[in-house]
Amino acid sequence: MPEPTPPTRRQPVRKPVEFFTAIALFDQSLDAEKSLAAVQRQQVSAETVSLIIRDRASASDRSASPLGDVARALVASAMGPLGPWLRGLASLVVAERGTYLVAGPMGASLATLCLNDQRSSDPPDEGQDEDLADLLGIEHEESDALYQNLLLFGLNEDDASYLERRLVAGTSLVAVTTSSRRITALARNEFDSQGAVFLRVVLTSGDIVRLTRQRINDMTIARLSGDVVVADAVIPLRRMCHRLPPQAAHPRCGATITDTDGVEIGTLVDILSDPFVNDRSGREVERYAVVGHGGLGYGNTLRIGRHYTAIPMEQLSFDEDGTARSLVDAAVIREAPRYDRSGAFSRREELGVLAYFGVRPYWLAAPEDESAN
Repeated sequence: MPEPTPPTRRQPVRKPVEFFTAIALFDQSLDAEKSLAAVQRQQVSAETVSLIIRDRASASDRSASPLGDVARALVASAMGPLGPWLRGLASLVVAERGTYLVAGPMGASLATLCLNDQRSSDPPDEGQDEDLADLLGIEHEESDALYQNLLLFGLNEDDASYLERRLVAGTSLVAVTTSSRRITALARNEFDSQGAVFLRVVLTSGDIVRLTRQRINDMTIARLSGDVVVADAVIPLRRMCHRLPPQAAHPRCGATITDTDGVEIGTLVDILSDPFVNDRSGREVERYAVVGHGGLGYGNTLRIGRHYTAIPMEQLSFDEDGTARSLVDAAVIREAPRYDRSGAFSRREELGVLAYFGVRPYWLAAPEDESAN
């Protein structure tokens, strides 16, 4: 009699791990700080904690620091001991939405959404960035990054739209993303006790959690000195001296630029304007004048060793004869950061230029300040 066939052992079916995100909004940054301190005391893992808060520099603050009032206050005061604890802490520029202090999973994914367009032409480093870009780099307008980021973490369209408006207005977002129901309930209770004005618990994709962890690690490693990282981005400024047909170029292109003593510095070779902001006359606001100076040769184009510098428009005045007069000495311009005409002018490069000339970043200005120009 044949021996009976042993029964086939069934492999246990593993259920996919569920992740939850407890999301809270706070009208007062102090309440947000208290909520962060509360979850830290409860030994909630820092890798699960997110922060998004707008940097609302006052209109009267002319500091050239990339961090404004809120970010400086958070890092310098109650955020002081929390800064090293948070993972991936960065100051991030969101197109048409301002500058934000971000951290954690939601900060990492927001950074990826903002920077994906810039990095799309570059090869990925280890394959992780490629996966992250595929998942997070969904089709979107750059100005929709906040909204899309909230959708990715599980909020519905109405809540995401509401939170985006509140974040732009300056409300602070604190969140905890975890697979533990106990931690989720604990975080929700802590947020509620600290006076959250909005509170939701939503399901978040495990793929989002997995891929943002790598991005958090990258951002944390980059912050070896403990400083806040300024995540780079490119805002497409329009080159007004390279328009076709040539007669459409800006009338000031080719103007001679002199210093305060009337000594010639160089030639205005380009004007960088902001396609997103118009002045009262309806024209694009001009951000920088690119000056060509130095070098050997003839004319303004065939020169060896020619240097180019982007000068904030606030540092120039224009005479009736078309001459542009610099408000700083020629030596200051010669030592200024170089402008690369062949590449995109990134936000990090802009910050370096503005800090050098002592000009407050224009993206921190109130909209009415610019429309008045």
